[in-house]
Amino acid sequence: MAHLPFNFHAYLENQTGAKGWQVEELSGGAANYTVRVGFPKNDNNPSEKLSPGIVLSDSFDALFTSVSSVVIKQAPPFLAKHPEIPCSPQRQVIEAEALKAFRLTLGVGGASTLPHVLPQNPCIMVPRLLLYDSSNNILVQSDLGSLPNLYDVLTNPETAPSLSSQLGEIAGHFLADMHDPSILDSISADKFVNEDSDRVMEAVIAEAARHMRDAGIPDFKSLGQAALKHWRTRQKTVFAQGDIWFGTLLIDLEAPLMRTDVDKNPHTVAVGICDWEFAGPNDAAADVAQLGSYLHLLSLSEMATLGPHETIAGFAEAFYSTYFKTLKSPPNADFWRSLLIMHGWEMINAAGWGSRQHLWCHCEGSGVRCNHIRTIIEEGAEILREAADPRDESMSHKLIQRRSLEEIPWVRRFWPDLIRSKGAVPA
Repeated sequence: MAHLPFNFHAYLENQTGAKGWQVEELSGGAANYTVRVGFPKNDNNPSEKLSPGIVLSDSFDALFTSVSSVVIKQAPPFLAKHPEIPCSPQRQVIEAEALKAFRLTLGVGGASTLPHVLPQNPCIMVPRLLLYDSSNNILVQSDLGSLPNLYDVLTNPETAPSLSSQLGEIAGHFLADMHDPSILDSISADKFVNEDSDRVMEAVIAEAARHMRDAGIPDFKSLGQAALKHWRTRQKTVFAQGDIWFGTLLIDLEAPLMRTDVDKNPHTVAVGICDWEFAGPNDAAADVAQLGSYLHLLSLSEMATLGPHETIAGFAEAFYSTYFKTLKSPPNADFWRSLLIMHGWEMINAAGWGSRQHLWCHCEGSGVRCNHIRTIIEEGAEILREAADPRDESMSHKLIQRRSLEEIPWVRRFWPDLIRSKGAVPA
């Protein structure tokens, strides 16, 4: 733990008076310093959590006597894994508000609010907010457990396509329920405002443009401008998770027997969703685009250790079909255009992101370091290009020879409604 700039041991000792806390750094999100904390043991009696005579401070007393471990996040004024990118600790206020919103008491009149979502999706686990310490930018939440993430499960050769399909159903159904536009009527949108979060995403789009430039995409400037313009002017019509990818989806393969509202079939798996720092009102296609882009990347991976592609396809097909089937109204042209734009730049950025490239390429380094990464970026650019506004005369890519959507296997297999949808993309 010495390499973590924030001293969790010292913080816990100061707050509780107890020493010997078990602190384990957790991988996953890039925003915060995140650890799992287990409680000190009495050396004379290992079954006792704390040494005799230790009295916890009021704020920690009930918390640390009711659970066996917790997850603690500390938010620096920048992204923890990317210190060069400023980001306000306000993101922790947003995560705290999101976690609370899932369990608030329903208001008079039964308006559609987030508390409806978890009962409708019993195979979904969202952490409980246990404590928020604003003076130290500390958030304490319930521990979902030492679980594999979605990447680990999908790339495990022993994972059956039927299991991945179950997981796709669970994730798709939950997101569709959470994306009910009426939920925004009962959410205080001002609680989820963090201008730094938008700037972080603008930096991500700029990085995607640089990856396109380095991959030799001739219209990288206009594509980057189109992505940035869309992000800044997007319509925020649903409550979204905001950062949903492999690392934020934890899979419990030994969950109690549960039934879902998808098909009434019993499931013994559950999906945990963590890291809600970027939650709040967003474009209706944002979550689907981000998770879909990572699935798309995985389908193009040349990693020899990957599990069967049928497993990846099983999750994707169940995810998309369940999501669109569960929505209260079918996607319109604006949704499909947003999906193309955000899927494209999310895919390009992740393909060149140094800390995540090991997920789909053996090469070491970052950026466009091999032909495989270049090919992935080219496909992401093709998808982004399809959604550019034809009325914008600066779009030089109109002169570029390009594939149609039908020629991209991912689109043809998983987005057939987009191809059939009239006016969803520029002519």
